[in-house]
Amino acid sequence: MLFASSVIRKTGQWWKLAAATWALLIGVSTYLIAKLLPEAPAFALATAVGAVGIVVALFSVVLACYSVRCPSCGARWILLALSGQSVGGWGHWLMSLSACPKCNN
Repeated sequence: MLFASSVIRKTGQWWKLAAATWALLIGVSTYLIAKLLPEAPAFALATAVGAVGIVVALFSVVLACYSVRCPSCGARWILLALSGQSVGGWGHWLMSLSACPKCNN
């Protein structure tokens, strides 16, 4: 299993990814539900709910990017993955890390 030997799992930071993933799903779902609300009578409510969904989704991504990091050197692994890997390959790269790419710990 790819994730079993991941440095994210070994350092106990997998829960941060799981929490961010759930928050992202909740945020996107909230936004999509807001899009289904009738526009005329509940426009303000739909707008507010949609805005909350967007904020939750963005916050979860930003929080994950800055909180999942190397305990030794502080390298932010998700940011490294997003900035250095292809769009389709960053997740696999991140999950296959067996040591920090910056300090090898």
